[in-house]
Amino acid sequence: MFKAKPKKLHLQPIADRISQKLASWKGACLSIMGRVELVRSVIHSRLAYSFHFYAWPVTLLKELDRKLRNFIWAGDTIVKKICTVAWQKICAPINMGGLGLKSIKFMNKATLLKLSWLMLSSDQEWASFYRLRFGNNYNLSTRYFKSSIWHIIKQNWSLLHFNSIILVGDGKSTNFWKDNWLGVPLIDYLQIPKHLHCLLHAKVADFLQGPNWLIPSNLMAAVPDLAGKLSKVITTNNKDKFIWMGSSDEQLSSKDAYLHLSPVVQQSNLFKKLWSKAIPPSKSFITWRWMHQKLPTDDNLMQRGCQGVSMCSLCCNNVES
Repeated sequence: MFKAKPKKLHLQPIADRISQKLASWKGACLSIMGRVELVRSVIHSRLAYSFHFYAWPVTLLKELDRKLRNFIWAGDTIVKKICTVAWQKICAPINMGGLGLKSIKFMNKATLLKLSWLMLSSDQEWASFYRLRFGNNYNLSTRYFKSSIWHIIKQNWSLLHFNSIILVGDGKSTNFWKDNWLGVPLIDYLQIPKHLHCLLHAKVADFLQGPNWLIPSNLMAAVPDLAGKLSKVITTNNKDKFIWMGSSDEQLSSKDAYLHLSPVVQQSNLFKKLWSKAIPPSKSFITWRWMHQKLPTDDNLMQRGCQGVSMCSLCCNNVES
């Protein structure tokens, strides 16, 4: 499933095929919204599979982003138009002022974050194997692992644990000291020295007798508010569950991962109404471009170095704006 460590050499042929596909559409009579739909439905789906397994080099992602941007605006991966909307704004949901595209940079990061999540939460054999090998505790292991996948998971380790918590069931798979099942691991809350972490193997189930907690008196004295925290934990006979906080179904989907990593943009009902089915897409696009002040009017072109004679066709006195 996981092959050699990803390098640009392994991924360049994929990028070349994407470029060839974009070039094959060069002569097609497509509107900008038509090109947007092609990128969304064809190019993104082709990249999705590779993104699930490889951390692409930043230079290669930037190169692909540049070609996609040029293709959408000019219909050619080489030609660059002057008056365009920023790529970050385009790669935003429609109700946030974008065109509904996704940044391939954040797509790659989101799919790898999802892969790391599956390693910690899935019951599949490969995930269980990796948890046994790398561990799944809150604190990252400092040991070196010769693996093609560990360096990807390690990058997302703190992010995953910061936004996740273990929902205790029977407590048999949750470490009482090291795992985050109370909102913060007890080894951090009690500031237990690192050289003692290897000795802490007790599970949450070891401190349970039916529905009742069996906590040593010296621990209760050291952590006065522990009783209040434990009273909020409802144990069951089900297995412990690793959940993503803030998700409606407690799972981290690819969409949730992308929204979590991508820049936050304020929503606007105006943009949502702009792309109504009752309005032709060509008219919506012109209005959308005008709202971003990126129409190729003479004053905008002059600001970008295109000098020429200009006159407003309405008043015949001022520069076209």
